[in-house]
Amino acid sequence: MRRLILNACAFGLAIIVAATGKAAARSLSTDRPDRTQSPYSVPKGWLQVESGVLAQGQFEGSDGSITGTSVMAFNAKYGVARDLDVQFLFAPWVRVRAERAGFPDDESSGTGPVALRLKYNIA
Repeated sequence: MRRLILNACAFGLAIIVAATGKAAARSLSTDRPDRTQSPYSVPKGWLQVESGVLAQGQFEGSDGSITGTSVMAFNAKYGVARDLDVQFLFAPWVRVRAERAGFPDDESSGTGPVALRLKYNIA
């Protein structure tokens, strides 16, 4: 529950920052968790938060399938310089289920991956 509240606060803060009317050096570019990988950094002083409330994906192969579900995964990006941003990516809850022919089904769930990364825009 605490994580859900923190996510909601981060989302609210992003809306407030977006509503200040700053002129960006360039357009903001989506960089959603596990959906897109944008080559562009966030302008200096800007905060960009992208989140998915519920996401599910499935891969089917010849010998089985893998299904993944995540809840409230987000990517918070902050521009620390003109061409550099720092990003915090987190998935509070993830479930992965594997079904393979000839093997028992395997399922795991819990806290998902956490990542801290820098992105430098060379263009």
